[in-house]
Amino acid sequence: MMLGNFLEISIHSPNVPESVRFYQRLGFTLIPGNDTWQHAYGVMTDGRCFIGLHAFAFPGPALTFAAPELARRVATLEAAGVNFEFLKLGDDEFHELGFLLPDEQMITLLEARTFSPPNPAELGESLCGWFAEYRLPVVDRDAAAARWQALDFLEGEAPDALHDSVTVCRTGLNVGLSESRRLRGPSLVFHLPDLAPAAARLTELGIGFDHYQGARGDSLELRAPEGTRLILHAPQSHA
Repeated sequence: MMLGNFLEISIHSPNVPESVRFYQRLGFTLIPGNDTWQHAYGVMTDGRCFIGLHAFAFPGPALTFAAPELARRVATLEAAGVNFEFLKLGDDEFHELGFLLPDEQMITLLEARTFSPPNPAELGESLCGWFAEYRLPVVDRDAAAARWQALDFLEGEAPDALHDSVTVCRTGLNVGLSESRRLRGPSLVFHLPDLAPAAARLTELGIGFDHYQGARGDSLELRAPEGTRLILHAPQSHA
């Protein structure tokens, strides 16, 4: 695979402990990182969604992949039309590179994993529900989809009709490319059959949210301390 294996959604957090506590309140589990990074770093997961919280500042969120023998992939990526934003392949540094896809989405490739896979038996249950996709606002969804597909993503079935979107996917990651004006930035979208228990629990925890109601289903939108948007959506049944 050109990009390797999906690792995490990498996000800059000015206060990693604060962000960790927020996700833990939602039911996510902290996976400590290894010694790759010198900055504070931790990964929050519900078993499907992996959020890498970094004290180091960078443009993001970035979709990060573990790509062994990274230097050998450079020529293939360039042939696919990639222009690198950064390229670190020195003998004395951890190999990594980054490039932008349409609508300023950063893709980062790393030589190796920065945390070990979790034991599913040790993970708690998140009140957010089933992680459906990373949703990205785009100007032209079809042009964007073609560019993602040039990097070995496949067109998939949209997980809901909440937004006018196209979904591209690969193992471990669905990306929704949405032209919706309501989508104010990259968002993590989760599905729940019923929002009422989640809304009650968020209120009990003192976590603020906005509630949107529509013909295509209801949704709750909340923000993590570092600014990440989370959308909890109950798709409308058409049965």
